[in-house]
Amino acid sequence: MLNQDSGAIALVGSGEYSVQMQELETELLHLAISRGKKNHFIQIPTASSHEGQSRREHWQSLGKGQSDRIGSHCIYLPIHEREDAFNPDFLGLIADAGLIYFSGGDPVHLAEVFRDTPLWQAIMKAWREGASLAGCSAGAMA
Repeated sequence: MLNQDSGAIALVGSGEYSVQMQELETELLHLAISRGKKNHFIQIPTASSHEGQSRREHWQSLGKGQSDRIGSHCIYLPIHEREDAFNPDFLGLIADAGLIYFSGGDPVHLAEVFRDTPLWQAIMKAWREGASLAGCSAGAMA
């Protein structure tokens, strides 16, 4: 059930963290800030986590660059396997985040990692309380 305080949802085909997406990603973050969320850009690379460390670093760098352009604090959550979605240290980071962003890769892996986990519950709670939630490619599909 949606309410007027729920955050925005963006389902993006491709181009996450690109200059072309900067305006949209800025608007998503600012909407959440207007609803009391922090200027925090949470980057979740789970869908591409099996592509290897160099690809992880590539996506982390792109997300950090976009966060810098937007003027937000980037938080990269290294959630690669299902057990990572049970890490209590991540729950507090999600709670007040302005933008929670799932990047592309393998949608099946992403869904398997997050299904019925405390972290997914925290993400849904944050969204219901005003955080913007975005997914690109596999992140949007899952």
